[in-house]
Amino acid sequence: MLQELAGKQLDIYIALVTGLICTVIGLLLDRALKSRHPQPDASAGAPVSSTPQALGLTVAQVTRLSVEIRSQPSATGANGLAYLAVGVACISYLWFRLEILDAALLLTLGMVGLWFGIALHSMAAGYLRGRQWPVYLLSLLCFVIGAVAVIAAAHSPSVAPRYFAQWQAFAHEQGLRGFVGLFKSGQLASPDLALFIGHVLGVAALFLALKDAALSMFFCAVASSGKLRGGDAASWIVRVAARYAARPLRTLAMLAGLLVTAFYLVDGQLVAWLLQDFPVVTDNLVRQLLFGGARR
Repeated sequence: MLQELAGKQLDIYIALVTGLICTVIGLLLDRALKSRHPQPDASAGAPVSSTPQALGLTVAQVTRLSVEIRSQPSATGANGLAYLAVGVACISYLWFRLEILDAALLLTLGMVGLWFGIALHSMAAGYLRGRQWPVYLLSLLCFVIGAVAVIAAAHSPSVAPRYFAQWQAFAHEQGLRGFVGLFKSGQLASPDLALFIGHVLGVAALFLALKDAALSMFFCAVASSGKLRGGDAASWIVRVAARYAARPLRTLAMLAGLLVTAFYLVDGQLVAWLLQDFPVVTDNLVRQLLFGGARR
């Protein structure tokens, strides 16, 4: 994995620069938008839904606001479109593996950088307050580290199908018909197919985690503007995003779970364990339950 990262130094530098640029853009954009709507004088304890501008929103206030917004009728098929996009990416993965992984890296650093700029300016200007916001930002930094680890593992998995590094070029030259020929000739076997399916499922889990994180950050950014009130009808994207801000701890736990699952899937370790060790463990467990410690 380290050798693969060393060979991708330029891509990593570009992604880091993209993240920094997006942070600056987020800061300037938030400053420009909120400078048009200065904060009115109101008590800090006023309910979010009763004030025209959000004054020092805490994480708890954003959570209550998201619950109010979430109770509105949701947009039909909104999540379905996101899952469809993930499905298309997975199907295209055989032909565009490197491009999709590079896009995932840029997307991760870009969207988190943009939210960091917005959040830092909002906290400095008093639109966001409370110790939980720095904790939220720190958790997103951990999310970025986890996502980068998954992408690095996807570039160079510990347990990979045979000829994995050449699959993309082979797919462009021969298409699916060429892979069928490899299976018929015995150059690829069912374990190789299982490893590849597990790898693609791991990439899908990564993109689902990116989707959930993006929606959570989007709702917090919209709420920090002070224009969002629980009693007003919200747009469909805000109603969808409210789902991921209603329970922050649960969302963070789900993100961590998705990233851990994605890592062991793309790295091949989970599939290898299921193919090699799981049958042995299951057989030993059944024998222990049926016969105990007696000799058979």
